Amino acid sequence: MEQINKQAVIFYFLLLLYALLSNYSLGYPPNIYAVVGNLLLLAFNLSKYLFLTVLLFHSLICSVYIPEAIFYGSPSVGIIASLFETNAQESWEYLQSLPIYSYVISLLFLLFAIGFAVFALKVKPSPMKKTTVITLICLITVAVLYKPWSNYHKGKGFQLSDTRVSLIGFYWVNYQLIKEYQRQKAEMSAVKNQQSTWEISAVNPKYENYVVIIGESMRADYLSMYGYPIETTPFLAKTTGLIIDGYISAAPNTQPSLARTLYLYKENDTQFQNNIITLAKQAGFKTYWLSNQGFSGEFDSVAARVGAGSDKPHFTQLSSDSININDKTLLQIFRTELQESDDTPKLFVLHLMGSHPLFCRRIDIAPSIRFKNDEMSCYLESLRQTDALIRNVVDLVKTESNNNYSLIYFSDHGLSHREKESEQGTLQVGNEHKENYQVPFIRISSDDSERKILKTQRSAFNFIYGFAQWLGIQEKTLSNGYQFFSEKPDDVKVFNWHQNIDFNQLPSDPAIMQ
Repeated sequence: MEQINKQAVIFYFLLLLYALLSNYSLGYPPNIYAVVGNLLLLAFNLSKYLFLTVLLFHSLICSVYIPEAIFYGSPSVGIIASLFETNAQESWEYLQSLPIYSYVISLLFLLFAIGFAVFALKVKPSPMKKTTVITLICLITVAVLYKPWSNYHKGKGFQLSDTRVSLIGFYWVNYQLIKEYQRQKAEMSAVKNQQSTWEISAVNPKYENYVVIIGESMRADYLSMYGYPIETTPFLAKTTGLIIDGYISAAPNTQPSLARTLYLYKENDTQFQNNIITLAKQAGFKTYWLSNQGFSGEFDSVAARVGAGSDKPHFTQLSSDSININDKTLLQIFRTELQESDDTPKLFVLHLMGSHPLFCRRIDIAPSIRFKNDEMSCYLESLRQTDALIRNVVDLVKTESNNNYSLIYFSDHGLSHREKESEQGTLQVGNEHKENYQVPFIRISSDDSERKILKTQRSAFNFIYGFAQWLGIQEKTLSNGYQFFSEKPDDVKVFNWHQNIDFNQLPSDPAIMQ
């Protein structure tokens, strides 16, 4: 009897520890609700088979998600979109970019869960009275529903996804997020052949050729064009043009950021049929989309969907098993398309791989700067590589278009430091700091005579307004008096994967100086 009691005490202690650790493993803070709402206790007393099935399945899910939870917290639509839309190569590179210790923690948790399961086989469940079962069910119900009910009374609506019991909340949240992702994807598919609703009243393009270059993962504070002491952007740091010092991306990773940048985004809704390509085409521009990011499936990423609607789309990577291709591959395609003799004004969009982690795979030469470690050295070199590509694009458009052009470059999002003080520190996608959103923006035109820096906060949510003004397009929805290229600052909100938040309330994560 003493042995049985001792086993029971150890079992309940391990069950308590498992509840707290599994909650944390899925991005939920350890809390009393996770303990009180522990369904495993009820499952154990009902059936050992049920208990072991739930325990091992949930533990496997926790182990897989732990690396995500460490850096990104609880699930979000950004994580779901990346899961469905990232190709095999990008997925492998992402897994390699995570630190070893995250996998060690994952493995240790799985071993703990297996050990707990083996121990539980030796413990004989105590018979539970009917009143005890009812009490336990009531406690679990209260623990699961307390937070959703509390939010409901605060006017936030009742959402089961708000529960702090991960054994319920994690799966319900993912179910809701997958439904939302599929809804958005269905909307994108539905508008593939749907006509835009732009109402254009006038078109007065100033230039023959317009070029948009979309960068990747470039933080503004690591660029010498914004004063970083290491020469990372020698061309952009000296060229004439208009620089916005304060351009803020809409979100901290590619999919949600470009969904709010390249499309008309109003009242928390992306109008997929109304985007930069449909606007330019309806205004009479011939459109080209040159992408080194590729697509998976049938143009199912937000950027590829825009590009697929252009007059002449080019994707260097056409399958989920794409190989690593350097951005400069786009230059020859760009040169060929530029040489088309046509009086129609043209819009070219170049979508780069840029500084996408892993950084050393993005460069085609050894880093010319030694900085902190190999990954950080490669990051700085990838910035120089993008700077050189922009210079080459400018040189080509000068030569091939009678020096009549205008070009805009911006990056889709920034990055966060990981293990900043460590010798192995690097950069990764994150959503908690200003620098996840502070990115470069420059406009270079053939008739620029000076270098002008516009020090003002400008939101990427408003890019499409500036895009129309840049192309000389007057459109009913976009002609509301707002001036993108003015000194008047925007009230900047950013989408942090969960909701729109005030950018200025975020903490800073400044660049490392040599």
